[in-house]
Amino acid sequence: MSVEAPLGPLLYLRVWHDNSGLRNKASWFLNMINVMDLQTGEKSYFICNNWLAVEKGDGLVDRIIPLASMKELRSFAHLFTESIKKKLSDGHLWFSVFSRPVRSNFTRLQRISCCMSLLFCTMISNAMFYRQDTQTTVNKAGVLMKIGPIEFTLTQIVISFFGTLVVLPVNLIIITLFRKAKYSQKILVTHNLQKKKPQIKSLEQDEQYEKTTRKKHHFKHSKFNEEEDAERIGAIPSIEDKTRTLPHWTIYIAWALITLSILTSSFFIILYSLEWGAQRANEWLITMMLSFGQSIFVIDPLKVFLITAIISFLIRRPYDDETLDFNDPFTGALLANNSISYTDDNQEIYDDTNFKKIALQRRVRICNLRAIDSNEMARAREQRLREVKMGEIIREIIMFIFFTIVLLFLSYQSRDTNSYGLYRDTKNLFITSDFHDVSSIGTWWDYCDNVLLKGLYAQAWYNNKNLTWREKLTTASRSSMRVGAPRIRQLRVKDNSCRIHRRFKHMISHCRDDYNWFDDDTKDYTPRWEKVLNKATMKTNNQTQRCKTPWCYQSSLRTKSDPLSAIYKTYKGGGYVVSLGRTYQQAVSLLNELRSQNWLDQLTRAVIIDFSLYNANVNLFVAVTLSFEMTSMGSVIQDYRIKIFRLYDHVGSYGIIVYIFELCFVIFTIYSVFHEVSLIIKQKREYFRKFWNIISFITTVFSVTTILMYGTKKALTRLAIRSLKKTEMGEFVNFNAIGSFDEVYSYIVALITFFTMLKFLKLLRFNRRIGMLSKSFHYARKDLSSFAFVFLIFILAYAQVGFAIFGRSLRNYNSFFTSLTTCFRMLLGEINAPDMIAVSRVYGTLYYLSYINLVFIALLCIFLAILNDAFARVKRELIASHYRNEMMEFMWSTFRKTAGINNRKTPENDDEKTKMTCIKEENDAPLAKFDADEL
Repeated sequence: MSVEAPLGPLLYLRVWHDNSGLRNKASWFLNMINVMDLQTGEKSYFICNNWLAVEKGDGLVDRIIPLASMKELRSFAHLFTESIKKKLSDGHLWFSVFSRPVRSNFTRLQRISCCMSLLFCTMISNAMFYRQDTQTTVNKAGVLMKIGPIEFTLTQIVISFFGTLVVLPVNLIIITLFRKAKYSQKILVTHNLQKKKPQIKSLEQDEQYEKTTRKKHHFKHSKFNEEEDAERIGAIPSIEDKTRTLPHWTIYIAWALITLSILTSSFFIILYSLEWGAQRANEWLITMMLSFGQSIFVIDPLKVFLITAIISFLIRRPYDDETLDFNDPFTGALLANNSISYTDDNQEIYDDTNFKKIALQRRVRICNLRAIDSNEMARAREQRLREVKMGEIIREIIMFIFFTIVLLFLSYQSRDTNSYGLYRDTKNLFITSDFHDVSSIGTWWDYCDNVLLKGLYAQAWYNNKNLTWREKLTTASRSSMRVGAPRIRQLRVKDNSCRIHRRFKHMISHCRDDYNWFDDDTKDYTPRWEKVLNKATMKTNNQTQRCKTPWCYQSSLRTKSDPLSAIYKTYKGGGYVVSLGRTYQQAVSLLNELRSQNWLDQLTRAVIIDFSLYNANVNLFVAVTLSFEMTSMGSVIQDYRIKIFRLYDHVGSYGIIVYIFELCFVIFTIYSVFHEVSLIIKQKREYFRKFWNIISFITTVFSVTTILMYGTKKALTRLAIRSLKKTEMGEFVNFNAIGSFDEVYSYIVALITFFTMLKFLKLLRFNRRIGMLSKSFHYARKDLSSFAFVFLIFILAYAQVGFAIFGRSLRNYNSFFTSLTTCFRMLLGEINAPDMIAVSRVYGTLYYLSYINLVFIALLCIFLAILNDAFARVKRELIASHYRNEMMEFMWSTFRKTAGINNRKTPENDDEKTKMTCIKEENDAPLAKFDADEL
């Protein structure tokens, strides 16, 4: 820009704008301003680093910025921040393709070409590491790591890293040639002058208008003298492009290097690929992709950060963006300074161009310049805050809809529709009438012979055709295959483990207590539960093999089993274990031997059968647990658990879609974590006082837990499959733990889905009736809390009474917890009055009638009355306040304006049309002159 007289030493700089523009286009972030006196070469720096916006920061659009001191300019924080912004947008090769600075001399075409050259050179450099014996593979050297469908080793990571470093010098040479090569003077002048010539003619035509405008509108003490200005502009010294020190012809060397690198690399890659097989080619492709990722996310960012940090810490020179706009004819003229040799083609263009007139026309046309006043500022701020709120709501709705779609897809795909069919087939195979008829040790052996073994091991075909070795691995229904060998685990108690009352000691010689974790039997025995006579022989080198016998106790660490909570008791994961083997004959022989040796006796308290199945038709695993609790009273309590789950979700082309949705879920979760943490830091305790914040916090915590559990599930699956391969399916492999883990994982996903669907009410908060409902609960919260306390007292009282009256006779009241559960189920209408009356005609009838009248009728009516009173209060307030949903009206009016539905009023005068009217400017760097008194 040009001024009428030297400004002298600058102390302050005033910057403001009139807040014009639609929505966020009226907001400007000002980092810093550099002012250079072209006559003296003196530079002044003004650091703002703030917003000029009504809705951001302090809400100001008019700022007075003091001159930055040398201490501020040389501070490490300022130098590092400014340099990082510059280097990442211009120095990072891959990112700069999209974020290239406007005034950069390194064009996008050149950057893309350098990227292609780097990519091809990386491909050939990685291929050179695979030019070894084709019989050896990289996968044999290093631990295999897997991320989704991609598998790689540590060796491949090292190869990719060195492959990236090898091609780095060549790429740096090409980039340097492009950056340092000077422009051709012919191209510079011809291109710039042809581009600006129509604008110059337009400026000359506007000369008469400018003279009239200067008479009408002017700043205080503003005087223009074209002759003096022309002389001063003509005296401007030459400007040299310090960023380009190499001759122009070096750019052709750079293009030649790019062409050679791409063609040569392509040629040798084709030759190498002809020698490789499919496995070697896939390994090379993965290594190349690793190099590509390292170049983008490791090498280039690390180079930028290290170089910037070292230079900022050691040199401490004030940051100065010396990039000039060489597309500007005035800058080109200053750069040339009459030293350009012109050809006949551009001589006429240059002669017709008056650069001094261009400089003079660059003065800002002064016309009605005025800052926005306080009233307009308040209205603009209110309008803009509404727009910001509307934008937040729209973004929230869009993000929520996408997250809900991703979540519903993942939750539904984890539960196959064929699960119930497989569950029913497995149940019909093993849970028969013989299972429920097990009432003693003898009937248990009969169940194993008649149902369990025949269901687990497939027999001959219906035409007596023998089975192949693969068919022998299937169950009786031929639909599922055994995964590992079935296992039977027994838990015992010690003899004389209970105390006998002193009055009956002379009558009872043996007392065997129920199972508990402190008195269970963990000793080792010989067959028929004979005690070991010589304990020294037990501690031999053959102890590992001996402990695999059914007479040796194995801890939960050896069995790799979790505690089992059955109907009557909770049992440890250890026990006396027997594996049934791979064939039917082996299993029958083993069970007959155990039966003859009384493996089950009066000290047995639980027998747990575990086995796993896999149905390849539907890609589902089955973990089955059959438990038989043998109480001290002589009864047998049967229970079963059949868990259906999928371990391999990414099968076929559908698996790619699952991968994409899982990645989207991780991205949404990371965004949610940062968003909620920022809100907690900003709002502190106030964050947890809002209901929807608590819902979002719970959803985020569960989402993070889901990701961690998903990774743990995959790790457990990998360990189980590895153990299965190691034992060659001859021993039991515990898939039950994975099934339990998958079950908990499904519960958490279900909770996330529930809370996410609950947040639909938040999106509908602008609906009048939904708002009335939420406000009714808000008004009734104190009354509801008091009612909840009274309700809890009644429920606990009836649960205790029910446990005392019916606990010995009815299963639904056999403990206080089950009695409490039954009371809540009665609120839903699940009442079994005949059983109560059958136990006690008087107390059962009285209990039933009093519960129905006091809890089911009276308390629920009180609850409805509280809500009805709160709703009536909200309704009265809305009528009295003439409720208007301003945000909904604003969103609707904005939509109508955007769609052009409403009729716009025509402004009556010029002041209503715009807050500042100026003649259009032809340059991106206008001049604003201020009097010293205004500051």
